Formats: sequence, structure tokens, C-alpha cells
Amino acid sequence: MKLNKSEFKWFLILIGFTCYVFNLLSTGKIYLFLNPRMVKCVYLSFTIFLLLSIFQFRRLSLSTENSKRKISFCIFLVPLFLGVYINPQGLNSEVATKRGITVISNVSTKQPKNDTSKIQKKSSANDSLKDSTLFIDGKNFTHITDDICYNDPNKYEGRRVTIIGFIYRDDPNLKNEFLVARLMMVCCAADTEVVGLSCDWLKASILKNNEWVKITGIIKLETCNIDGEKNIKPIISVEKVEPAEQPKNQYVYPE
Repeated sequence: MKLNKSEFKWFLILIGFTCYVFNLLSTGKIYLFLNPRMVKCVYLSFTIFLLLSIFQFRRLSLSTENSKRKISFCIFLVPLFLGVYINPQGLNSEVATKRGITVISNVSTKQPKNDTSKIQKKSSANDSLKDSTLFIDGKNFTHITDDICYNDPNKYEGRRVTIIGFIYRDDPNLKNEFLVARLMMVCCAADTEVVGLSCDWLKASILKNNEWVKITGIIKLETCNIDGEKNIKPIISVEKVEPAEQPKNQYVYPE
């Protein structure tokens, strides 16, 4: 059996992509690029590459040679080469800052409520909650921070929280204020956004940008004016700052 060189080259390319996708899935590196909900599409692509490789293997003995495929080989070899030899690291907080990722404001569009009867009912209902510490990590980060900032900030006023994230400063003029943040991936790494809660601490200047910390403090509500309207801004009055280890998967995902 005479080997068809052109078909063999295509076979190697298909096998290369099949192995590369399998490596991303088996090592978990695929999560550096995609939201877990999208990974099922990668499994589908792996299956397609595998079937194409099997089909291409059956064409290795074809007698016809196609000399016009040289450019096509190069087009497919370049991304395969880059994928294999460049070790994927994903985004980190420093890269996110440099590439100008959108920072989602944690200012609620709801105006502060002045109905004292409703506030008293909410405060009495939440007395037991305020005695406990709310722990915010990668598993519940987006759910809790969205609830604090946008849904019902009054429910969390006076609540002690412990939150893990990296230090992010959007405005260097605010010396005592910073964001304890995470990178939120909606679909893929290209649409990553910085999300988090504002913190206020007199010793904030000793904290370095992109440093991972565990913050413990009390949630307070401040009133700020945006476009002539009063809005609520939840902010953590910091009581304790501890160093934290950067998680293997530093992304969080919207629910």
C-alpha cells in the first residue's frame, strides 16, 4: 500500500487537534477560556475531530495527490502550533487591569427607602442574621454580591461578612477605598469583567493591587448622587484583613 502524503498530512493535523482538545478537557485547562456551561460544546468538537480523524485514516491509501493543499496545511498548522507550545495561563487580575476590562459598578439603582415601619420590620426580621458572619467565596460570589448591590441592600445593612478576592483600585484618588474583586466570566475569557464589593479601611495604602486577601467587616450603606438621583452604595467597613491564597480557578460565573 502506497501512502498518500497529502492525506497523511491532513490526518496528522486532525489527530493533532483531537489530542489538543482532549488535553484541554482532561487537564481542566479548558476552564481558563470557557464558562463551564459552554464546555459541552467542546466535547462535541472533540467527538467531531475524532470521527474526522478516523475517516481521514481510511483515505491514506488514495492514489491521487493534490498539490494545491500546501497553503491549507499552513493555515491549520499555525493555531495548532500555538495551542501546543504556548502554555495557557488564563487571565489574572493584573492582565485584566491592563487590558481595560469593564468594572461593574456596585452602586444600587434603587433609591434609599424612608418608610420607617418597613425598615423596622426588616431589621427585626434580620436580627438573627446579623449575629452570624456571611461567608462569600467563589461558589456564591456573584449571587451574594448581586443581592447586596442591586436586589435588596437594606437587608444586609449591619451584617458582618467575610469575602475572598483580590485588591482592585479603579480610582487611585480614593486612598482608603478599594474593591475586593473577582473576575466574572459570562461566556468566555473575552467577556470577563471585574466584579466585587467596595471596602473602606484606614490602612488601605499598605495593600497592593492584585493581592489576594480575606476581608472581614460590616456592611454599611452610603448614599451617593448619580445624575442628580440618590442611590445606595453598599460598602464594607473593614475590621480585619488576612492574606489569602489565589484559587486554582479564579473565575466566578453569573447564575
